Amino acid sequence: MPECLRSLRFDELSARRDRVEQAIAGTGKWLADDEAFQNWEKSPHPSLLLIRGKPGSGKSTLAKHILEMKKLEHQMSQHGELDPYNPPRVLIADFFYSLRGGTKETNHTLMLQSLLFQLLSQDASLFLLFQSAYRRLRAKSNFEWPHQELKDIFSSLPSLQSSPAESRIYILVDAMDESSDRGRPEILCLLEEICSSKSDRTFKCLVASRPLPVGEIDHTKWDSIVLEQKNRKDIQNLIQSGLREVKRQPGLSTIDFQFALDYMTKHAEGVFLWVALVFRELNELALTGPSHEELETCLRRLPIDLGEFYSLIIQRLVDKSKTNRGLPGLLEKGAKMLAWVVFAERPLKLEEFQDAVAIPSSPGTFDPSPGFLRRTRVSDIQSRINACCGPLIEIREGFVQLLHLSVREYLLLPGGAGPPFHVTQERGDAEISSCCIRYLCLIACQPQSKAITSWDNQDYDELVEWLAGFPLLSYILRYSLSSLRFACASTVSTEISLLFQLLRDNHASLSLLGHWLKTLPKFGHLGLKPALDYPQFHYRCLTSAVERRLPAVVEVITLLKEGILKGDFELLQRASCNDYADVVIMLLHHGADLNAQGGHYGNALQAATVNGHGSMARFMIDNGADLNAQGGYYGNALQAASVNGYADVVRMLLDQGADPNAQGGHYGNALQAATSNGHSDVIQILVDHGAALP
Repeated sequence: MPECLRSLRFDELSARRDRVEQAIAGTGKWLADDEAFQNWEKSPHPSLLLIRGKPGSGKSTLAKHILEMKKLEHQMSQHGELDPYNPPRVLIADFFYSLRGGTKETNHTLMLQSLLFQLLSQDASLFLLFQSAYRRLRAKSNFEWPHQELKDIFSSLPSLQSSPAESRIYILVDAMDESSDRGRPEILCLLEEICSSKSDRTFKCLVASRPLPVGEIDHTKWDSIVLEQKNRKDIQNLIQSGLREVKRQPGLSTIDFQFALDYMTKHAEGVFLWVALVFRELNELALTGPSHEELETCLRRLPIDLGEFYSLIIQRLVDKSKTNRGLPGLLEKGAKMLAWVVFAERPLKLEEFQDAVAIPSSPGTFDPSPGFLRRTRVSDIQSRINACCGPLIEIREGFVQLLHLSVREYLLLPGGAGPPFHVTQERGDAEISSCCIRYLCLIACQPQSKAITSWDNQDYDELVEWLAGFPLLSYILRYSLSSLRFACASTVSTEISLLFQLLRDNHASLSLLGHWLKTLPKFGHLGLKPALDYPQFHYRCLTSAVERRLPAVVEVITLLKEGILKGDFELLQRASCNDYADVVIMLLHHGADLNAQGGHYGNALQAATVNGHGSMARFMIDNGADLNAQGGYYGNALQAASVNGYADVVRMLLDQGADPNAQGGHYGNALQAATSNGHSDVIQILVDHGAALP
């Protein structure tokens, strides 16, 4: 089952949920008295609840609040011990769609995959539903779960007999309106079907969404809450909390904020986002030591409509650019930032975004050299974002994203944002494509002093350390087919020519990138040939990245050379031996075999236990490592831990099912290994767990 779980897991499993802001204290108290919510929650029968709300009304925050409330109520931790004979009474799974998060966060297949992963990770008895499909699919290398298989498994959830009786399964799905249009009605029908099927389990499905198109949902089957009709008290609490913070500013303690409270409560109309934008204005005003009259005037002049508020923000950015002579090109830089956050395949990490905006858009200002990014990276990307885009872009959990989906809609709307902030798919793709190719040009400027055939370990170490300074590279390699889909357009032909010229003059960069570029449909026919055929080049780079604990570079190399980890056992053992958890996770994610056999340690688990890395060993066991696998100098993981006296690791292995009498290895068995080195505490643990005395 652990292997099946691992096949279901993916990086963005909870990405959107993690980026949703936490509710302030007291949020959602009205749920206790709401008839629709109580019918959904208290009814002994399966039930469906739809929470509808207009943009910015707090749907995602409320959905996250309800999710956390249910987990707390049922004392659910993120992970617990799985016991197929004693499944839990309550299972909870969630998925938060996000159009701002790119295709993976709007994808219905990944939504089903995420829900099923969460349910299976909580209840091992559900594996019966996966078993047949998983055994059939795992014969394929690097297989992906097909949508139909996931749909069939999800549909069959009600059919599995439940123990204990009266168990419940909660399914919470947020931002259904942000999901892919294609397939959305099918997903809604699927949720309706599991709540109408006869089952030992009681299914409770909650969906939060803007109003959906007519015909996509059968409202007769759902209890419904219109959020802006219910959240007035939550809005008021938020306003009161915010005003208390404003009032703490020096000199404002004498200002009467009752007008602000009444005015904002009246005009918020259920939209938390409007309140947040107003507070941004008030906080700036507070720094000027305003009078009561100035406070009132400020509030009355602010737009009530979100679109008009965005127009005001952009107009201020335009006005600011006219007076800020010390930092030219603010508007163009802002437009570049918006193109990335609107059209990137996924939200960029802060360090990735910093590099994306460091690449100039104008061809005349790009002169690639090894030190280019050192000259063009801004020192404070957060301040630069604020200067160029104001509050339209925010940083949350280390990722850069639009303030809200409504900002994206405003920017794309004809007649919405004026130039240069109005964005189109064509302009956005051209901007990102140009940036990606120019970034590759910087990789092609890698300093080299001698032929690759003469390289030693130090040369490979220097290369991977150098690659660690290019955080945007993994994004480009992973999403190449999308970000470079317009790469042969006339707008980027100059960049393509420059890239190929640089590669032809740099054997190391050509060896690094050449194989990957040839796999791209847009580049394969352009006649790029490696300067030499050196099959060990990428593997030696990967070895150096593992040894120097550079997980980001490990990802880069595995993306550059597909299948590089197939059949390999050494790299995972090296990372395990050194307790490099981040590197181990990256290697496994890109195809390393956790149970690959070979070498001095026999397998990765033995490499971890012989060095006393208990957390690493437990992680491997949880992810499918064979606890009693034979091989290597010490025969098995238990003997490896015993020989060096790691009592806690020995106890953990035995508790997880290691055989105390397994034979093999240099010492014959674990007891003899412990005895040979005088580890009396380990000897006692082994005997207590059934080790046979000689």
